[in-house]
Amino acid sequence: LLKQVKVDWNSIEDNNEIKILEKYAIENRLVSLIFVFTAAFSLCFFIIVELIPVILDAAMPMNTSRLRKVKIDFEFFIDEKQYFYIYFIYEIITLLIGMFTVLATGSLSLAFLRHCCATFKIARFSTFFMNIMNKWYSAIMLISVISLSCSLFRLKQLLEQIQDDWNSLKDKLEINIIEKYACNARLFTIILIVYCYFGLIFCGIFQFLPMILDVILPLNDSRPCKLFVVTEYFVNQEKYFYVMLLHETLAYIVGTATLCSTSATIMTCILHTCALFKIARFAELLTSSFAVLFFILIIIGVSSLSFNLFQFLQLITFTKNINQAFIVATLIFLHLNYMFVANYGGQELLNHGLKLFKATYNGLWYAAPLRTQKLLLFIMQKGTINVSLTCGGIFVASLEGFATVKLRLL
Repeated sequence: LLKQVKVDWNSIEDNNEIKILEKYAIENRLVSLIFVFTAAFSLCFFIIVELIPVILDAAMPMNTSRLRKVKIDFEFFIDEKQYFYIYFIYEIITLLIGMFTVLATGSLSLAFLRHCCATFKIARFSTFFMNIMNKWYSAIMLISVISLSCSLFRLKQLLEQIQDDWNSLKDKLEINIIEKYACNARLFTIILIVYCYFGLIFCGIFQFLPMILDVILPLNDSRPCKLFVVTEYFVNQEKYFYVMLLHETLAYIVGTATLCSTSATIMTCILHTCALFKIARFAELLTSSFAVLFFILIIIGVSSLSFNLFQFLQLITFTKNINQAFIVATLIFLHLNYMFVANYGGQELLNHGLKLFKATYNGLWYAAPLRTQKLLLFIMQKGTINVSLTCGGIFVASLEGFATVKLRLL
């Protein structure tokens, strides 16, 4: 065990890991000193109690000496009263030896335990950012599902409103406009699905890379295979690696499908609103329904991106792990793309609101009948207010907001 402790100290080169070991070593030294001082104080107190009759005989003598007796019973076959000090010295030596033995074994056992705690801490430190990254992705998907589940009634209203809008349109020009935006929403959904699942396939190929290289460029030993997601299955990971890999792949597929469906639904509603702007309608229902959801997703997304950027810096600066750094860089790129697409939808909503006001203002309104001019006046008055997707009353979804967040993070 002591050799293993020495090997651990000699094999660690990272400054953060060395600091962790030193921290636990200092704590163990402090606990050992506390034990030693406690034992020494207890021994001194025991000696004082043992010598109370001798001290009282000197301070307040009586006709006869007070009874002197050691606390631990020994049998030396000699008179204890006559040879009290020999008994006393033997008792103290016995207590010292026993106390040193207990302290030595206890401190050594504690040192081993604290060293194990330090190695566990180092193991957690090395996988902390991968774990936290996986938790942030799970949080993003969970928040998306929960938010949409809580807003199912409002979402039903939105979908029914979309259906009513399609059924109420009679003019061919208006139908062409709304069909154009529906095609854009369909195209966006297809691109999003292809993009996400292409990234999933790429990650799967990267996951299988050690096995592929073992077939193409075999070595004396098989290359280590490791899952991206750190989980505990309580089974032999080498024996059941493919079962765990299948579980990880299914989890990624389900999570990606959840993310794509929620994103596609929101973008479809936004593009439908843009189509209504094109034909002079407004979007208060959409803004009130998805503002909170967007706000929560932005908080989770920005936090996840911050952790990934910090992890990328750690990997480049300290561990110099190129494979993990490449994975994290890919994830950062996906984060930025996702944030860009979400803010781009908000920017389109803002642009169409401005276009409505400009089209009304620059049109031939003076050539219209008086009743129509009054109606146009109400439209212009409404159009002076910028219609935007405001998240929680704080963040406005737009390209300007995306650029601001990106600059703050980078």
